[in-house]
Amino acid sequence: MGEWVHQDQIDETVDWFVRTALPDAKPGWEDLPWSVDEMGRTDDHGRWWTIAVDVPTSVEGMDCWLSFRVVEPGGEIRESFVKDVHAVRSGRGEHEFDTYVWDDSEGMWVTAPDDVEDDE
Repeated sequence: MGEWVHQDQIDETVDWFVRTALPDAKPGWEDLPWSVDEMGRTDDHGRWWTIAVDVPTSVEGMDCWLSFRVVEPGGEIRESFVKDVHAVRSGRGEHEFDTYVWDDSEGMWVTAPDDVEDDE
């Protein structure tokens, strides 16, 4: 993967997703390239970047695409974080769409409740 000031957030997010939500990723996923699909400014004059990663799986034709936003707040607390994690899985003419949100009580990403997905 590329080197970037927010590389840790990218590595941690992709690592969690591949190990937890996508158990059939092909070996070598650690070196997958990523790209910045969008970028912009937050209301507090911070910045955000939407990161995209294609994740090949061991199941032919069932690859996955992962998208998430790295946010660098503009206020006094400048610690960057990840939000808006989306996963799309393809296969057999259908696509599965999942949205993940951070659950502080679980200390991990969880599938978003239906009402959170509808708000986006």
